[in-house]
Amino acid sequence: MSKEEFIALIGQDVVVDYNFCGELQQWSMKNFSIKDGVIRHNRLPLIVDVFIKGAHNPHKGEATHG
Repeated sequence: MSKEEFIALIGQDVVVDYNFCGELQQWSMKNFSIKDGVIRHNRLPLIVDVFIKGAHNPHKGEATHG
């Protein structure tokens, strides 16, 4: 996923899939925010650029993580 695609999803009622060590996790985009060009997760310190590269398949659903 590109950074621009990710930013467009921030705050929306969608989840993105993320493969973490062979476990498929689904992360809610409602938990991300952007301020002054800086993307943050509302509860977890993440290396956002790495997360964005692994995020894919935005869709409606229940988040299993984040």
